[in-house]
Amino acid sequence: MTPILTDRWDEFARADAHRYICTGVGAGDARGFWASGEQTVATELLPLLEEFRLRPGTALEIGCGVGRLLLPLARRFALAVGVDVSAEMIRRAGRNAADLGIRNVEWVLANEPAAVLGQRADLAGKVDLVYSLLVFQHLERAELIDSYIAAVAQLLAEGGVAYLHFDTRKPTALYRLRNRLPERLLPWFWKRSIRRIRRDPREIERSFARRGLEILRQRAPGSAEHRYLLRRQPRRGRPA
Repeated sequence: MTPILTDRWDEFARADAHRYICTGVGAGDARGFWASGEQTVATELLPLLEEFRLRPGTALEIGCGVGRLLLPLARRFALAVGVDVSAEMIRRAGRNAADLGIRNVEWVLANEPAAVLGQRADLAGKVDLVYSLLVFQHLERAELIDSYIAAVAQLLAEGGVAYLHFDTRKPTALYRLRNRLPERLLPWFWKRSIRRIRRDPREIERSFARRGLEILRQRAPGSAEHRYLLRRQPRRGRPA
C-alpha cells in the first residue's frame, strides 16, 4: 500500500498547527484551540470510561496532532499513545507534554497503518480506548481507511472500545465540482490533505464487519460529525 504523503502535514504544522487541526478555530486563538480539546474529552471521551467501565490502562489516538485531545485524556490513563504521520506534529506534541509535565505519553510516527503495529506490536490486544476525530475525513483512499480499521481491531483489548469519526454526508454537485477544480482556485480549507472526504457509511460498516468490530451505537449519522462507537467481537472459540 502506498503510504500517506507526510510533507503537507509537516507544512501545516509549521504554518499554523492549531488552525489546520481544528479549522473552526481562528488564527492565533491558542486558548480556543486547547479549550475545544478539553471540551471534547469531557463530553465525548471520558463518559465512555464510566459507561463501559473501561480499564484506565492504555488509550491510543490515531492522528494525535499536537496533543489537543491526547494530553487532557492522558490524566485518566496509565499510558496514552499518540500516532501521527507528521514528525513536526509529534515534535510539537512532545514539547507540549513536557511543558504540562505530562510524562505518561508515547509517540508513534507512522505514515501507514501497518507501521503502527510494526513499531508497537506490544500494544496488540492491549488498548482499552482507540479513538480518532477529525482525521479519517481527510483520507482520500478507501483502502487506507480499511487498513486503519484493521489496525484498530488488532489493537483493541477485550472489553475495549473504539470511537471513530467520519464525514458521511451524501456527495453534492458542489462537492464533486470542488474535487475537480485545480488547487490554485480553492480556498485553503478545500485543498488536498485538509479538505473533507465524504464516505458512504455502508462501505465503512462493511469494513467494520470484515474486521470483527461490532457497532454499539452511532452519533449524528449521515452528517459531517458521524461517530461510530465500536467493540471488538469475541474471538471464535473463546467465551463471550
